[in-house]
Amino acid sequence: TFANVDVYIMVIIYLMALGLAKMITPCSIVVMTCTSAAHMSYGDWVKQVAPMVGILFLVCCVFLSVLVLI
Repeated sequence: TFANVDVYIMVIIYLMALGLAKMITPCSIVVMTCTSAAHMSYGDWVKQVAPMVGILFLVCCVFLSVLVLI
């Protein structure tokens, strides 16, 4: 355990953070391919996905809070 959090919860935290980071990382192959195919700049991409990343972040926080309290 780390900080009184079970190992499986730490794995979930890592995977959620990795998924959120990969949605906005400019050197991610998925982001580069999608922005190239859509003919949009990276700045436009960030403006489009920022609200969704924020919502997903809040959902992840709620989910993890419930997991820790169980």
